[in-house]
Amino acid sequence: MTPTKIETTDSQIIVTGDYNSAFVTKAQSLSGKWVSPSWFFDIRDEAAVRAASLECYGTDGGVADLVDVQITIPTYAHGMGSCKPIELFGRSIARAFGRDSGAKLGTGIVLVEGGFTSGGSMKNWCTDVKDNTVVIMRDVSRKLFELHNDDDFIVELIEPEKSKEELLDDAVRDEIERKCIEVDKVDVRTVSGVLTVLLAVEEGSHIFRFKNGVLVQYFNTDLISADMEAETFTTDPVGVTAHRLLLDAGLIATK
Repeated sequence: MTPTKIETTDSQIIVTGDYNSAFVTKAQSLSGKWVSPSWFFDIRDEAAVRAASLECYGTDGGVADLVDVQITIPTYAHGMGSCKPIELFGRSIARAFGRDSGAKLGTGIVLVEGGFTSGGSMKNWCTDVKDNTVVIMRDVSRKLFELHNDDDFIVELIEPEKSKEELLDDAVRDEIERKCIEVDKVDVRTVSGVLTVLLAVEEGSHIFRFKNGVLVQYFNTDLISADMEAETFTTDPVGVTAHRLLLDAGLIATK
């Protein structure tokens, strides 16, 4: 898949991306003009154009919000691919080009089970699909996925596999929650990809952030230390308690 690009000039907003029939429909309703390989719009319609791009491509010019999905076609609906591709989310799943052409998978489509072929007559050919065909479609707009209501397709979100760092964070999270039961309140969360542990107590709040095995302590939003020397936590009773608990958990080392 080609990343969608949005550019602006003083008078126009320009969208360049892979073919998507859902976006084509919206572009035409916004009086867009197609000049290969881009759509051109009046800059005064910028908000509507960005909203259309976000829905169809998963981006309004910022970071794309895309997901992978598994699509099952349980029973073929006759005419679904009559003289055209079988589509979902504005994208081609598979396309025939004539009665005897066979069918070609669309960009970003992985066949898991079943298959596609061509059929019909010379004049009224179709893209045909076996019952219970299953495919994976990569890089789908999350917005389109959430709006999905087509009964011809069963669509399921594919959860991404966790990285080694995320698996390590999960292990650290579980150990901290187990070891910090003596602290008044423990809140463990992931913020911007960094595991964060908040120990909220009467004396104040201590936040420990883990990334690649490095532990950092904050107090009242001011950074105290990032080197985890033992004396870092000797300034108040809560720090001493937290230090002992983390030592017991094997998450930090003594000198």
